[in-house]
Amino acid sequence: MSAQFVGLQYNDDLNTNFIPAATLSDAGYDASASPVGLPGYTVVDLTVSRNLGRSIQAFFGAQNLFDVFPDRNSTVNSFNGIETFPRQSPFGMNGRTVYARVGVTLR
Repeated sequence: MSAQFVGLQYNDDLNTNFIPAATLSDAGYDASASPVGLPGYTVVDLTVSRNLGRSIQAFFGAQNLFDVFPDRNSTVNSFNGIETFPRQSPFGMNGRTVYARVGVTLR
């Protein structure tokens, strides 16, 4: 199991310049919070494996287990509704992903 937490997001690489309140308000965020910035989030991934013999292993897992989505783009920024979520968002644009796979070791 792994979890990724990202805290308050800044407007620059030095983490010193907060996103202006007017910009957040225009994008539909609560600009009354202090300090002003994009909210943080947590994403959890889970993988489970099981040996099915000497050389076969089954894997089951889920990425974004709790189906967390980034905040939606405002209507102004969504390119006529096509870009629902920010393209630079590092998670969740497609929601939860569940998968299964089989591994075979050749000896």
